Amino acid sequence: TIQPKLKWAHSTDFAAALRKITEDTPTVQLSGVIMLTDGCDHSRTDVLQSIRSLSRQRIPVNSIVIGSQQPLRDADIISLDIPPQIYQGDSVSIQATIRADQMNGMTAQVRLYEGDRLLEERSITVASDKHRESIRFRHEPVDARIHRYRVELSPMDGEETTDNNSVSRNVWVSNDKIRVLLIENRPRWEFRYLRNLFAGRDRTVFLQ
Repeated sequence: TIQPKLKWAHSTDFAAALRKITEDTPTVQLSGVIMLTDGCDHSRTDVLQSIRSLSRQRIPVNSIVIGSQQPLRDADIISLDIPPQIYQGDSVSIQATIRADQMNGMTAQVRLYEGDRLLEERSITVASDKHRESIRFRHEPVDARIHRYRVELSPMDGEETTDNNSVSRNVWVSNDKIRVLLIENRPRWEFRYLRNLFAGRDRTVFLQ
């Protein structure tokens, strides 16, 4: 079945395209799906879910990849893993994953900011034309409030774009405590262990 050309705004959504096909064509008339693609998917939902749905009905999904297989000369921050909330007195762990394509031998500067304040700076050496590296930062915020962290990758010569060189996340620093009520019928070693564990070692717990 040949589908009419779909109108997309500014990106390719594989999952939505597959759903559109199944909505417009009865599955009994659909023998297979062939996708002409450059491999760049911007699906807002899991594309594998749409593929599995077709697979259960024995409808194969195949692709023909078009365009250059050579990645663009670009560096960006692929992901930023950071907890949304911590307790006051704890340190926040921030892991940034950096990607640098077609920049073998170059040096990149990665900076961690809290608001506009520079907290730390690291240098990484790009060791291949398809370089991937994770960098871990640690910081202990003082105030109990929302802290905004930003990881920036310094612009590099010949980059395709610098719009993807910065990622920000909020972390809520809470001064609340976890309230724990421990009730026993009689004193036991287990009771003493739990009391010492929560009352003496974990400052985020209020034990009764």
